[in-house]
Amino acid sequence: MAGTLRDISDYKQSELEMAAILGAISEHVVYQDLEHNIIWVNQAAADSLGLEIPQLIGRKCYRLWHNLEMPCDNCPLTSAHNSGQPESGIITSPDGRVWNIKAYPVKGSSDEITGMVEITTDITIQQQNQEKIRSLSIYDSLTGVYNRSFFETELKRLDRRDSLPISIIMGDVNGLKLVNDSAGHEAGNEILKCISQYMRKACRPDDIVARWGGDEFVILLPGTGQENTAEICDKIHHYCEESGPGAFQPSISLGSATKIKPEQDIYSVLRQAENNMFMTKLLKSQSQRNSVFSSLKATLYERTHETIEHAQRMQAIAMKFGKHLGLPAHEIDRLILLANLHDIGKIAISDDILTKPGSLNHQEWESIKKHPEIGYRIILATHELISIADDILAHHEKWDGSGYPRGLSQYSIPKLARIIAIIDAYDVMTNNRPYKKAMSREKALLELRKYAGTQFDPELVERFTKIMSE
Repeated sequence: MAGTLRDISDYKQSELEMAAILGAISEHVVYQDLEHNIIWVNQAAADSLGLEIPQLIGRKCYRLWHNLEMPCDNCPLTSAHNSGQPESGIITSPDGRVWNIKAYPVKGSSDEITGMVEITTDITIQQQNQEKIRSLSIYDSLTGVYNRSFFETELKRLDRRDSLPISIIMGDVNGLKLVNDSAGHEAGNEILKCISQYMRKACRPDDIVARWGGDEFVILLPGTGQENTAEICDKIHHYCEESGPGAFQPSISLGSATKIKPEQDIYSVLRQAENNMFMTKLLKSQSQRNSVFSSLKATLYERTHETIEHAQRMQAIAMKFGKHLGLPAHEIDRLILLANLHDIGKIAISDDILTKPGSLNHQEWESIKKHPEIGYRIILATHELISIADDILAHHEKWDGSGYPRGLSQYSIPKLARIIAIIDAYDVMTNNRPYKKAMSREKALLELRKYAGTQFDPELVERFTKIMSE
């Protein structure tokens, strides 16, 4: 018998030290054979699955970590086996976790590959953070559509011959300032988000929908002519109109322009789309006025105890009294608007105060007294209705100067405000309210005469009582 003896104590010690090091690091270290069967893993790899190390030995790595029956198509381990060189890659598990995988082939004494070492790092959080940073750089944080910076980059990139015809749609949201001032910026933000969704719904996946500014949007349509662009505009308008009942229906003015020839300047096309949008806004100003008027009335009826019937009665009396006074047609129109919207400021008053059945305390009464100023700001923000702003502010002023909010007296109170104060008081007295029962027409007219010269314009009271007595 003959044999040899070699001291491998140092080797075994090094092996134990290496295993201890690999077992302590936070990366997942897995040693497996060429069939992806696990031979050894460190503690971090086992912890990522909530298992003990012996439970992993002999099992397939792709089944444990990726819940697959076959290795991933782009598995770095397969690539390293085929190339004989270290390989790396990013793999996303079905559960959404993202892994950075580095694979190293293990070679035997004859240089053949006998196994693979996989070092894996969970980079899910890093990927999520990178995606957030990328999202902030190209998307508008409120609406989710692209931002202006990204749009301008894409405008330059797509301004080429193979994108022709290329169309641009510019849009300006109607009445956003009104919504912000009357219902708050949260309501305004909902309008912006709603319209941005309609724009994306009307466009193709590759079209660029972006928020251009506060209440402006822009759409870039490569390979799109004027006819298809008009169809997209029609879809956006249709979605807005079909959005269902609400205090403020989404509305947007749109204008478009198309680049057909390569020599056309794309920024000139952009300016033309903007000019067309402004022209559309001007041409539709009357319908917008009606839309805003309807929205304000709907909000008033929804938030306060005012009723459609009250507004209709006041409107009928206003028209009759205005004609009796010989007011010109445009002032009668203003008076009718005032009859409908004089109390619009109440939409910002607490429901508890507006619907309180008993008497108001001092603090509640002070809140109520703010509604002319609130209404004034709402109407002032609405270009279509601005002609009645001063009348709304003054409709609770009194002839003797004891009214609010400015303490105006006599002829310093706008005439239409003096008229609407009489009409409103008369209708309130002659119809049931939550806090009082109606009185007869005769008694109501006597009350108006009683306060003529203190609360009301005496000359107007005289003429009003005469026509109402008839």
